[in-house]
Amino acid sequence: MAILYIFICGIYFGELNLSIAREIAEKAEEVITKVKPSFSGFLRRYLLCLTPAIAVAICHYAEYSGFLAPIIGVARPIAILWLMIVFAVIAWVLRSKEALASTIIAIICSLAYTFYGYEIKTRNIFEIWSQVSARLDTGVLIGSAAGVIITMLLVEIYRKSITYTITDLGVHLEGGLWRRQEHFMPYNQIGRFVLEQSLIGKIFGYGTIIPVGVAEWGSEYYTRGVGVAGTPKDTGKAKIGAGLMYARTLKEVSRDPLKCLYGVKNPKKLYETLTKYLSLPLKAELEQVKYLKKLAESAEKKE
Repeated sequence: MAILYIFICGIYFGELNLSIAREIAEKAEEVITKVKPSFSGFLRRYLLCLTPAIAVAICHYAEYSGFLAPIIGVARPIAILWLMIVFAVIAWVLRSKEALASTIIAIICSLAYTFYGYEIKTRNIFEIWSQVSARLDTGVLIGSAAGVIITMLLVEIYRKSITYTITDLGVHLEGGLWRRQEHFMPYNQIGRFVLEQSLIGKIFGYGTIIPVGVAEWGSEYYTRGVGVAGTPKDTGKAKIGAGLMYARTLKEVSRDPLKCLYGVKNPKKLYETLTKYLSLPLKAELEQVKYLKKLAESAEKKE
């Protein structure tokens, strides 16, 4: 009899939850708060915009101090330009958009200043080199300044375009510079929130809150390979070589400003708010289980 009573109560609560769900679906979302990435939270990205200026400073220091003179050489503007290219390649490998953009803009502006309106008036290669080197020496300074200023302005416009809206149903993320994006992450698809706050973040009061999906934690990818190579006999001695390769990759969460709450002020308070709303469904289920348990105990007493 008690089991039948619990079964009927379960059906009743199921219908009740369904009716509540319909009511919630018809109601508009309740906005809890709206936040934006802080200026100090974007500080690292602003510093990456200084990459061309760092290349200029390194080469000037190397010339006047004699440090790395065999590597950089005597042609300072050419050395600066090559160092910018090296920094651009490193930024591309590390996927640093700010450093890559500022360096590319600096290189383009430097070359544009050097060769725009330049006319060859002599056949002496040394005079041509001297003229181009002098123009490039000024061009790299103008180009690096243009790359830093333009990229910083673009990063600031990008920061101001981002808005994080916390509601009772989930998190809205919207923003973008060239292409606007809008994302919505409901709480029932988020497994947990991760709060990241560096030492500088603790000093200036900002941090990053990363929403992680239920199935994202602990995902790893393994790669194994075997290779065999040899040389034919007609080239001399026949040689055979073999090798083994093993790699392990840990799947990490994204720290893109449009995929997490990046560099927000008062991150601990916001983290507590998000975790509170994330745990509401679990609390409701626990309360329902407690209530069903009380009904079962009262039914057993009546019997």
